[in-house]
Amino acid sequence: LSEHSVLFNLLAPGRGGRVLAAQAGGGESVHWQARYNEVMARPEPLVDLAARLLESMDDLARGVGARLVVAVHPTRHSFAEGSGPAVELRARLAAKGVPTVDLAESYRARGLALPDLATDGLGHLNARGHRAAAEAVRDALVETGALSASPPPPRSAE
Repeated sequence: LSEHSVLFNLLAPGRGGRVLAAQAGGGESVHWQARYNEVMARPEPLVDLAARLLESMDDLARGVGARLVVAVHPTRHSFAEGSGPAVELRARLAAKGVPTVDLAESYRARGLALPDLATDGLGHLNARGHRAAAEAVRDALVETGALSASPPPPRSAE
């Protein structure tokens, strides 16, 4: 997050000015795929960080009477081959009682392939993909009890 989120850097204690200044210095730019490959060669710290952040979000949500449901969207590779880090993250969250929805699984159950849903090979969603993702999240909210299966009654004209 610190590489690309101005908000994160401004809110992170002691980091904001230092990180933003370093970014403005015009240091050597590394293509995102190189950083991705480097991180995914050893994903355990990434999974640990993501789990801790999501567990913290869940604590905050529960503290105000809300419920967090984590949607895991696939990449081109994870849709085709599965993702060990995603499986590990979902297991860790399940152990803490945080529900997750595997969007790839939901897409497959609807007979959809990633090219049906994405504008590119990375998995950026097109209109059909956004609808499929929304339906999968809605279904997960119903399954977890966070949302009623029946729509609310129409509001009166009064």
